[in-house]
Amino acid sequence: MALGINLAQIGYIPPNLSTEVPLQVDLDWLRILSTALVVTVFAVLCAAYPAYKATRNEIVDALTFV
Repeated sequence: MALGINLAQIGYIPPNLSTEVPLQVDLDWLRILSTALVVTVFAVLCAAYPAYKATRNEIVDALTFV
């Protein structure tokens, strides 16, 4: 998506200038990957406790929640 925006050569006029400035989109892959990693770890941790509690129930009792 960033490549498409950069190839389209879109420009804009900032409030403090009277000339058009090219719009450049740059992706910070380290920040994107680290955010994805943190979200994944958080999701696994949030799902681990209910899953652990579910394993401690009898099957007949667990089926009452379905």
